[in-house]
Amino acid sequence: MADRIVTGFYIKVEDGIVSEVWDMSPGDDEIATGLWSEAIEIYPELIAGREYNVGHTIDITTTPMEIRYNKVAIGVDNRKENLQSDCDRSYSRIAEYETEKTLIGQTPDLSRITAAATWLTDTKAALEACTTHDELEAVDLTPV
Repeated sequence: MADRIVTGFYIKVEDGIVSEVWDMSPGDDEIATGLWSEAIEIYPELIAGREYNVGHTIDITTTPMEIRYNKVAIGVDNRKENLQSDCDRSYSRIAEYETEKTLIGQTPDLSRITAAATWLTDTKAALEACTTHDELEAVDLTPV
């Protein structure tokens, strides 16, 4: 896969410094001043769950000008913590759904809460044992 390019931007440069960036044309009169140029955004290809965009630079020497985004790798431990937090939220949603049934006169399914608690413990342990992104991706995160 290649970088993703987004068109339709305009950059105003005054005395060699970017002063404005617009996502629409500033109009023919403004463009005629020579201070405005077309620009594109360039997003690097990302590996889902393993990288994310952060910050950008603007190259005013190219035609069209380029707004280039950078990428950063997500560490295995950081991703592991995020996935474990997602599991906590999934368990909480199940437990809250079942316990809130009492508010409308229904009986909560305690076996579902118990199964969800077991799933939470087992899944978090499986995630904790992971040392690579491939191992994290192999863990089934589907709650019971």
